Amino acid sequence: MPDNDDLTGKLGATLGTKLGGDAALAAGKAMAKRALDDLTLSPEEKQQREQQDQAKSRSRKIKLILGGVIAVVAVLSLMSVLAALWKYAIGLLLVLGVGGAGWLFAKPKLKALKARATARLEARKIEERAAAELEAKAAAEKAAADAVKAKQQKLEDELQALKQKAQ
Repeated sequence: MPDNDDLTGKLGATLGTKLGGDAALAAGKAMAKRALDDLTLSPEEKQQREQQDQAKSRSRKIKLILGGVIAVVAVLSLMSVLAALWKYAIGLLLVLGVGGAGWLFAKPKLKALKARATARLEARKIEERAAAELEAKAAAEKAAADAVKAKQQKLEDELQALKQKAQ
């Protein structure tokens, strides 16, 4: 990690030096060009260059003033819209507050209602299972009783058959 921090520091220093050097180089070139122009240009050309510089300066001032005016108009327009809508914002906050309070009041009641309904449903399911088990038990008992009755009937039939053979 320390090597990474050193690398980052060196890279940042190198980049900063390069950018600073580039800016200094550009400024130096501009000054050298201006000095060369001062030496080589005629007075009419110098005057023309000054007029161009003044026109650029004037244009820059106009753009700044225009941008400032637009910004002020935008801020005032936004304030006007907010001033017109503040009543609705307060109404919305009021509705949200009443709705939140209602929810806080109704939530426990809804939870209790859901718990009661779930308990009833579970009780009904348990009753249905118990009824089904009773029916199954009754059917099994009936089947067992029928089997016993059938066996008894078979024994009686065999006994009757033996009695008839014996006579």
